[in-house]
Amino acid sequence: MPGKVTVACKMPNGVVLRMHRKEERPEPVMGGGMRMVEMWVATGDNVTIAGVAAEAGKLPNAPTSSGFALTPGVDADFWAAWLAQNKDLDMVRNGLIFAYDKPDFVVGKAKEMVKARTGMEPIDPNNLPRMGQFKIEKAVAA
Repeated sequence: MPGKVTVACKMPNGVVLRMHRKEERPEPVMGGGMRMVEMWVATGDNVTIAGVAAEAGKLPNAPTSSGFALTPGVDADFWAAWLAQNKDLDMVRNGLIFAYDKPDFVVGKAKEMVKARTGMEPIDPNNLPRMGQFKIEKAVAA
């Protein structure tokens, strides 16, 4: 898939994407000796994806759409390979990071995902969690 894609990310500080490969490496064992273990080792260059957070009173460093920061110009082959390695990540499964080759598609998907939550949103002072109002289902016998 040659070309470039625009990546949309809702994580406040963005993410750094990198590829890994599995290798077997020796690991010391308590009491002496070594054993072989599988490890994932970073390879190649990192790709920095912008986030939506900004310093108070300033605009974000990247263009945004519906709460997602947009990072254009990411290599499509790199994105496809990274996505294949990280398809089980929560931010991928929950739609907090995605990419398309056409910017209009990215903006449209961002509008669809506007209600997606990262869990890192600021606390809403008008809807604070209530402390001490948890229901105890069953008493534990001592």
